[in-house]
Amino acid sequence: MLGSLLFSIFINDLQSILSNFSFHYLQMRLSYILLYITYCKSKALFNQISVPYKADSHVNPLRSYISMNKPEATASLPDLPPMEEEQQPLLTEDALDPAFRQTIQEITANITRVIDEKLGPLSQTVQARVRGLENQIQRMAELIDDLENRGRRKNLRVIGLPEDVEGTNPTKFFASWIPNLLELETKAGRVKIERAHRTLAPKPGPNQRPRPVLIRFHNFVDKQRVLDAARRKGIVKYQESSIMFFQDLSASILRKRKGFEDVKKRLRDIGAKYMMLYPATLKIIHDGEARRLFTLRTRNSPFFLIHTTVTQDLTTFLPQNSL
Repeated sequence: MLGSLLFSIFINDLQSILSNFSFHYLQMRLSYILLYITYCKSKALFNQISVPYKADSHVNPLRSYISMNKPEATASLPDLPPMEEEQQPLLTEDALDPAFRQTIQEITANITRVIDEKLGPLSQTVQARVRGLENQIQRMAELIDDLENRGRRKNLRVIGLPEDVEGTNPTKFFASWIPNLLELETKAGRVKIERAHRTLAPKPGPNQRPRPVLIRFHNFVDKQRVLDAARRKGIVKYQESSIMFFQDLSASILRKRKGFEDVKKRLRDIGAKYMMLYPATLKIIHDGEARRLFTLRTRNSPFFLIHTTVTQDLTTFLPQNSL
């Protein structure tokens, strides 16, 4: 009775699922299907259970016990059927109708097909949406990095300056120290500086490399004049220390430029001149003219440089056996 009722509910709900597909509706109605399948499996398992006690088909155990212990009561007992006769309908009933099993398999296959048909286009839409969002995020990261570097346009990074030479007022010190060091003509022998300080790192020991100095100029023109003067002067010395001036850049661009370190070392070994162009382009100068521009190639993060290709290109205009 219960099986017939569940099967009727199962067939009606299946027709509704196939005609009007809905994930919420499917989630509610699949409970009936699972309940019916569980019922069928439980019934089949029960039917396959064997009875551990095998009674004689001609002797009822209850009658044997009474006849041995109470012979006078045997005559008053009605005829009791053997226990195996009562168990026989359960032991001989089919565990599960093969046709019914096939119906369950066909229904399961149809449900799987309907779900695949509905989820297939949805999965493609989600994947396309994810790719689009990834591209937007990459573009936004590039724009943020560009804005960060625009904010650093008036900044210079000074490398190699010994610790504590700037005293307690770095801004005042560098306003006059820079024109004197680079022999730069300015009004009143000073440049306008908004602020100057060492990078935020622990103070090094006596024999360790000094921290870089970050200097922010009042305007971009003064910063560029100082940077050009440092490039023209070449090697800059102060208290027997080599001083270098660089444009302040974001960490992302510094990682990109770091990919050229091996190539720049080889260029220095052969005496070739080079310069880095914004954001991360290597310009090589040979015999007084620029011969080639190289940019970083990316395959996966982080950035990397294909050194073999660059080396082969350099051999076309640099001395043989120099690389």
